[in-house]
Amino acid sequence: MTMGRKAAWTAGIAVALPLALACGKLPRVEYALPGAALVPYAAAGIEDRSAEFGAIFCTVLAHAGAEGGPWGGCSDYIEAPGPPGVDLPPVPTDLRVLVVPGILAQCFSPGLQAFSDAFAHLREKHGVTAEYLDVPALGSCEQNAAVVAGHLRQAIAADARKFIVVGYSKGACDVMTALVSFPEVREAVAALVTLAGPVGGSRVPDLTAPWMARFMDRKVSERCDRGDGGGLESLRRPVRQAFLRENPVPIVPTYSLVAVSGEENTSRGLRSFWKKLSMISRDQDGQVIASEGIPPGARFLGVLRGDHWAIAMPFELRDEDSFLRKLGDQNHFPRTALLEAVFRLVASDLRAQPSKSSQAP
Repeated sequence: MTMGRKAAWTAGIAVALPLALACGKLPRVEYALPGAALVPYAAAGIEDRSAEFGAIFCTVLAHAGAEGGPWGGCSDYIEAPGPPGVDLPPVPTDLRVLVVPGILAQCFSPGLQAFSDAFAHLREKHGVTAEYLDVPALGSCEQNAAVVAGHLRQAIAADARKFIVVGYSKGACDVMTALVSFPEVREAVAALVTLAGPVGGSRVPDLTAPWMARFMDRKVSERCDRGDGGGLESLRRPVRQAFLRENPVPIVPTYSLVAVSGEENTSRGLRSFWKKLSMISRDQDGQVIASEGIPPGARFLGVLRGDHWAIAMPFELRDEDSFLRKLGDQNHFPRTALLEAVFRLVASDLRAQPSKSSQAP
């Protein structure tokens, strides 16, 4: 399939689901709590590092200058901005980055990949090895975990440098499952960063009409690597909450970022989701409710001001495909500064606290 035909098809899939939400009859949404409750960070074993991260992020953003900008104020992109005066030592190259993306992302690859703009910056400006791993578009967390583990196994055999793994969206759940299910690959992971990950479960399966789920499954099967088709089901809140109850302590040092957008800065492709989720919580990004995106025991890095796509997916760089740009019309976000700031903070932690390289009980 040519890139033009693939882009048109994937754009159609991406827009069909929000249209179904806007026009179709939806099933009753299950609001019962799946054995969880909102508590202060400390009560959940979460360390709040948002002020520290905000200062690093704002410093990196100022240091990056106009690259990809103009950007305006740092407070436009993060809820806990810090003064941009943090010392920025050379970026270490003895660690590398691996990004594992979310559901359906494989259908857009390689033409559109999470953090492709940030990857170029890390590689060219700082000499950091950055990798992107496609996983089956509709694979369950269990199936995709096996793909993640296989990649880590091969990568560490060829190069002893460990990974800071960024699990974006469902990718966060895939990586967490891999660390539990495949103990032999834990040594390859220096740290995990969950980015807008539905670690406590997703409301999206509840908001997706059965006919739309079947339609999406059929279309994905025609053009993408569908996998076992269990992707949506494995994100249901009872499933993810059961996982957290069985695995309450992070296996590797774990960091977390969530995103929050308003209707005005949510892309049109996500706006129908945003409206439905806003009946449950205003603190959400059009896909994930913020309180459901922070793993117990994580180090919380902050709340990003952008929608679920803007913080990771560079739709705005798709000059040759105006439809995708229109679908992600609120996409301007300093992803390059974000990924560099994440790498800097986590790498600094790992260097300063080598004795805490594992949080396994």
